[in-house]
Amino acid sequence: DPKRTINLSRPTAHLSQATVHLDEETSGLEAAQVENALSQAVERSQEAVRSAAQEIGALDEAGTTLTLGLIAGLTLFCTQIGDSRAYLWRHSQLRQLTHDHSGAAALVAAGIISEEEARHHPVAHQLYRYLGGPAQAAKSDITRHQLTHGDIVLLCSDGLWDMLSDAEMAGQLLAAAALEDAAVNLIKAANAAGGEDNITVVLAQITAEGDK
Repeated sequence: DPKRTINLSRPTAHLSQATVHLDEETSGLEAAQVENALSQAVERSQEAVRSAAQEIGALDEAGTTLTLGLIAGLTLFCTQIGDSRAYLWRHSQLRQLTHDHSGAAALVAAGIISEEEARHHPVAHQLYRYLGGPAQAAKSDITRHQLTHGDIVLLCSDGLWDMLSDAEMAGQLLAAAALEDAAVNLIKAANAAGGEDNITVVLAQITAEGDK
């Protein structure tokens, strides 16, 4: 049954907002420890998805994406599998931090199609890396990104970026008076644009010590 789903956790009941204080640099040793912890998290996630799929007899159908961000000191560590994404909002500009593991993204990287053409390409959502499949497909990318006061980190599923262009997402971030408003407005805009898939939005604003 293609409509079968695997529930690994309860849905989020409400939006939450957290403040991250940037008062320490991350040493090389600490960075290695963070990356090791992220790798272990990916392995546990892979095991959890396959175990849950096996229990309902859907092992061959299991597959999901993962984008995980961890902020340590002034560094954002991202681990990525699939086509959920991490973005950085800085000085009123939105920049994608992660690379999609999809057929369309590979064609863009090869210069065969444009990013706009990739949105509507037949292999736009055919993933070559994902959680739940064979071990070789669950290999994640881990990247580091330096942060500064005022940055906003956006993690989202393809239900958001597939419905809204980068310019439209940037417009919502620019217009919002508060972080929670931005998250709500992004979801509303994606639903208004068609809402063809589940929409997940996580925002984290970086503040200096003493800011409110």
